[in-house]
Amino acid sequence: MDPFLQSSLGVVNLVSQASQARLLQILETWGERVFVLDGSNVHDGETFLAQAAHDLPLTQRAHYHWAGFPDDLWGWLLKVEDQDVSLVWSHADRMLDGGLADLLLAVECVSGVARQVYDPTESGFPREMSLRLFLLGEGANFPEFPPPAA
Repeated sequence: MDPFLQSSLGVVNLVSQASQARLLQILETWGERVFVLDGSNVHDGETFLAQAAHDLPLTQRAHYHWAGFPDDLWGWLLKVEDQDVSLVWSHADRMLDGGLADLLLAVECVSGVARQVYDPTESGFPREMSLRLFLLGEGANFPEFPPPAA
């Protein structure tokens, strides 16, 4: 495996759904704390927020909404003691047919929080943390992981 693979990953990464088991294994080998959001039944913002509330240890609320989602992520990450955290969203491609705007909003929320926790001097987060988002799906936009050796 490419020794520079870990350092080459961005905040948001696209991965083939077929690579999920390998991805999880590699992330755990790297010492990442991994949380999986099961996107099997996620197709819009409402179903995303409900699934995130189910799969992630977010503050329990009667109703979830986009305005509070970044705050819920922030609060959840405060409780995670690990420095390197990965959120793996399986079947994210199901949002591409009718839920693209919500998919982009979810990615924007997660990546915004990821930037804030990465640099605590700017955000007030109590420690430095690395948060990566992996969007898994099928099709040409979701490459194999790890990438084949060149």
